[in-house]
Amino acid sequence: MLRIVNVDATGIREQHLTALRRQNARPRTIKSRSEILSKIEREAGDLAELSRDDLNAWLDRYMSASTRATYLGHLRSFYRWACENDVLDRDPTSGIRTPKVPRRLPRPISECELTDALATATPLVRAWVTLASYSGLRACEIAAIRGEHIDRERRSLFIPAQKGGDAATAPLPPTVIAELSRWPRVGPLWADHEITANHVSHTVATHFRSRGIDGGLHRCRHRFATRFLEASGFDLRATQEAMRHRSPASTALYTEVLPERLVSIAAKIA
Repeated sequence: MLRIVNVDATGIREQHLTALRRQNARPRTIKSRSEILSKIEREAGDLAELSRDDLNAWLDRYMSASTRATYLGHLRSFYRWACENDVLDRDPTSGIRTPKVPRRLPRPISECELTDALATATPLVRAWVTLASYSGLRACEIAAIRGEHIDRERRSLFIPAQKGGDAATAPLPPTVIAELSRWPRVGPLWADHEITANHVSHTVATHFRSRGIDGGLHRCRHRFATRFLEASGFDLRATQEAMRHRSPASTALYTEVLPERLVSIAAKIA
């Protein structure tokens, strides 16, 4: 059992979330941390009372290695904070190994699927799918676009806060510029709609299902990464910048290299 060393009436979980806010953590991170810690409390018990065996038993409920790894990551961060701040005197995640997550394969939307999705979408969904497929935007970035962020002369989009919190720019090819010409030049781009990242993702996924297309908006981002890599002459560093990834290893997970190309390259080996 863990011993509570220093905790006030607001509870350990709320103290931790307050600390995250003071650190200027991303709202999305804070929301996910809160939801996961609340879920553990409901299903396994008081966070201050859980042992390593309790946590292992709770994690064993989830068959997906990816889900278990995500939950364990949030737990590690919480208990590390609690120990460093003398709230608890022991970390029950110590000794729990992170499960090996199978390598994710890129799943770019096919050109036929994309053509069908764009042709049958509402104007709003068509704009979102275009931004993801031709500029690689994430749902959270699409939801937050303002007209003044679009530089039509330089064909770029300013992103005040991307995933991770840093500002960035994204390229806007002619296809995207033409699509954006239909939307406001000032203020929230989707002015008549209250938009969140979850709403963007859910709406696009619903449209895709109605057309028999598996997956959601992220397949469009995979498509952008794959096509950009090809157009750049397979310059992974340039593709990394276009995708706004911190590491080229992340970019590699998004890009598909067709088997035919590997055969063609192998045939050139003397």
